[in-house]
Amino acid sequence: MGQAILISTTDAEGWSHPALLSYGDSHLTRFEARIEGVLADQAREDVEPGARITGGIMFDPGRPVKEVLQGWQAMVDGLRREA
Repeated sequence: MGQAILISTTDAEGWSHPALLSYGDSHLTRFEARIEGVLADQAREDVEPGARITGGIMFDPGRPVKEVLQGWQAMVDGLRREA
């Protein structure tokens, strides 16, 4: 809870479509994707010796965690009934 995931896709015309997903969103999202390449942001030792990413994007859902999880579970249950 409280972590976000940044994803970005590119459409057929080359336009980028970024999305910031919460933990619950990322488990509810379905799409087909093909990985064509992976880019890495690596610190240059000559400029940023020892630099590293130590955490991701965090958020506060603004409601009690139990309430948020119950909402996500209800959504998952609804999606399963539709499938």
